[in-house]
Amino acid sequence: MAESFPPVKWIAPGFFPQGLVVLGGKPKLGKSFMVLNLAVAVATGSEFLGATCEAGDVLYLALEDTERRLKDRLTKMAGPADIARLDIITRLPDEDAMAAKTTDQWLAAKPNPRLIIVDVLQKVRPALTRSDNSYAADYAAIAPWKDLADKHDICVVLIHHTRKMPADDPLETLSGTNGLTGAADCIMVLDRSSAGVALVGRGRDVEEFNSAVRHDPKTGRWILLGDGDSVFRSDERTSILRALREGAEPMGPREIAEAVGAPDANVRKLLASMVRDGQVAKQKYGKYAACDHTTHTDHTGWADEWIDEAVEALEEV
Repeated sequence: MAESFPPVKWIAPGFFPQGLVVLGGKPKLGKSFMVLNLAVAVATGSEFLGATCEAGDVLYLALEDTERRLKDRLTKMAGPADIARLDIITRLPDEDAMAAKTTDQWLAAKPNPRLIIVDVLQKVRPALTRSDNSYAADYAAIAPWKDLADKHDICVVLIHHTRKMPADDPLETLSGTNGLTGAADCIMVLDRSSAGVALVGRGRDVEEFNSAVRHDPKTGRWILLGDGDSVFRSDERTSILRALREGAEPMGPREIAEAVGAPDANVRKLLASMVRDGQVAKQKYGKYAACDHTTHTDHTGWADEWIDEAVEALEEV
């Protein structure tokens, strides 16, 4: 209790702290663009998702990319900026063994190392055997990177994939066991839903966040749109109102969910809020209409409202 500790060291304020970060997402969603964007921001002391990064040395092990592709992306992202503090490696002869050796040599040679990115984790993790315990193997695969981050007070980002099976919590879609998420200081997922793309994160020293983001193909950079709940709620409400206005008659929650391509449970919850806010009016038999497009609005009292709720419950069954 008598000890004094420095505050959390941010590599990209609000998003990437010092320590080990596992960033997951589906293939071709833009994870590599995002971490290259981060690498350029740290190497040049420029902005990442609206926050200015402190400049420092960066190592990017881009083991799934080609030099030609990286040059094209860097030309878009960095332009004339000096990116001499960014070192990129696309090939290693023995990726598992050489990744650790290469990073050690790089750290010893750099005056101000701040960030190491490994894209992807699968390329540098030891091969599994039949006798391996999955949890222990996952934990052991990233523990050395965690030790490296703590020893040198830097951020190490490991890029990983998510599984196909959906989950209510995007962070639970990371491929593998809890050994991966347990060893990491922070876990993040770049998640696409019907509402848009969000960067979702949770960590030991980081407040949980859900940020709406957008990739700009012209610059190659990711742009912060705002808090995901606020941004997506507004977009989803607009989609629901459009569907109701275009419909020939009032619609039930299931019909609306199919029309806007959103989960049925999310639509039901949002409809309740829209009724309270006066955007949507509840009709008989569990139907809804936009307030500027209502017919046969239910004003008959609590009995009919109770019947409507019972009908909705039966529909769910």
